[in-house]
Amino acid sequence: MAEKFNSFEELLTFELHDLYSAEDQLVGAFAHLHKSAHHAEVKKAFQEDLKESESSKTQLDKIFALMHTQHNKDVCKAMQGLVKECMDVIDSKAADGIHDAALLGSALRFEHYEMAGYSFCQLLATQLGKGDVAKMLGDKLKQVNSDVAEYQKLLTVLVPKTDASKSGDMHQMQESNSKQHTH
Repeated sequence: MAEKFNSFEELLTFELHDLYSAEDQLVGAFAHLHKSAHHAEVKKAFQEDLKESESSKTQLDKIFALMHTQHNKDVCKAMQGLVKECMDVIDSKAADGIHDAALLGSALRFEHYEMAGYSFCQLLATQLGKGDVAKMLGDKLKQVNSDVAEYQKLLTVLVPKTDASKSGDMHQMQESNSKQHTH
């Protein structure tokens, strides 16, 4: 059913419900990521994000109280899709480092979804004069940005850097071999 918004406050409330559902789903997803990861630092990052998602639900409950409402049972369908894709990655077969890199890619998708949602809600709250709410959302946004940086740092450790000139030569050899096999 399509939503109907009669005010920006209703839009903000709807978006906050969406974020609550997303955080609720992330608690389970980060537990699966933690269990599936091989490297200690990656496991630790996922465990920390699991705790952050639990804390975020508590913070969102405080925001709902400030706005004189409470979270509903609506499900964030976008996060549901991202979690499903993540479960496919968890079930995939790859060497430990490659698998952990793929898991981090899933976690980055989660973080970017959160980034979009929290920044939008923060802007709405600011414009609506809800300073306390905007500050709480801004604090969460800072945490999300920090998580993205941490995942990127872990990826630079897991993914070996390749000399661009050598990889270009390899690409040319593959193209040459491909052309020879087609003639």
